[in-house]
Amino acid sequence: MICKDQAIQVLPATGQVRLPCGGQRAPLLLPVPAELHHADLRRAELTWRADHYELCVTLASGPPLPLPALGMAHGEGEVAGVDLGEVHIAALTTTRRHALVLSGRRLRACKQGRNRTHSLLQAKLSRCQRGSRRWRRLTTCKAQARRRQAPNSIGSNAKSCTKPHARRSISARWRA
Repeated sequence: MICKDQAIQVLPATGQVRLPCGGQRAPLLLPVPAELHHADLRRAELTWRADHYELCVTLASGPPLPLPALGMAHGEGEVAGVDLGEVHIAALTTTRRHALVLSGRRLRACKQGRNRTHSLLQAKLSRCQRGSRRWRRLTTCKAQARRRQAPNSIGSNAKSCTKPHARRSISARWRA
């Protein structure tokens, strides 16, 4: 569920954010931390993560920072532009005409492996009687695999797939 800034309403008296559900349904009231009571919320998204819901909030960051024009004239700095994509995680280019395209192939392979594991366990579960010993073992195994492979869990495959890209994009060759 996604709500844009016109629909989001923060109630500072109760410390909750009010998200409309549309139609004749009652709005959703969710608690938010005290530092967000007076923040400029631009977007709120209620997402499902492995075994719980999370409220993802986008805040207005304020006025944009000025470009380092003086530093560029003296050769002290460099500006990089990043284009985020679906097939390629990011395409980076700098003012010195250096370019780098980060492929998302390894991340897609991790996702494909996660889906394959899930489908194999689900196929085995479909042949078991609910509540049997084997059903309980497979359900536990499926839950462990889901937790282990969730994108935001510690030590997950998705994080290990994206770390090399993050290190590569800020490597020393960009400083050269």
